[in-house]
Amino acid sequence: MTKDKTRCGAKCRDGSPCKNYAMANGRCRMHGGKSLKGTASKTWRSGLYSKYAGSQLRDVLAELEGVDNEELIKADNELKLLQALIIQSKALQDGTGDLEDLDTISKVIDRLVKAKQRSQKIMLEQERLIPASDIKIFLNFVETTLIRFTGQDEAFDIMSELKNFKISNPNQN
Repeated sequence: MTKDKTRCGAKCRDGSPCKNYAMANGRCRMHGGKSLKGTASKTWRSGLYSKYAGSQLRDVLAELEGVDNEELIKADNELKLLQALIIQSKALQDGTGDLEDLDTISKVIDRLVKAKQRSQKIMLEQERLIPASDIKIFLNFVETTLIRFTGQDEAFDIMSELKNFKISNPNQN
């Protein structure tokens, strides 16, 4: 026997140290040396607090970097981004994180914030607009009123002009 092999390091039931030789992870086969780690483990869930989540984080970031802004504001992508941020924060706290990943997360978050702001502006503009159905109801009312007061032919001419009416573009001077 060679003395350069390390021992398991676990304690037996009686409190004495285990006398078996350690495997690559520092434990013998009876104390978890053959246990699967990371995504290979049957108990792997989300990897949110795992030290093995680095590659998973990079996959999520690569996926979110390629997503356009309209897709980025969808709930599932926001959740992926928040999970990536939590994973990276935990990794940085433990001293195992990569600042390059944090920089990538920051860029994606900036895009998300800008997309959200643009989406909110669009929603506010849509609230200000009159629905097309209301405009049709109004035009039908105008048409019946014109027919009643001016007659069928004259009302038809006026309604034709109304249907061709275009509002000028406010951006053009």
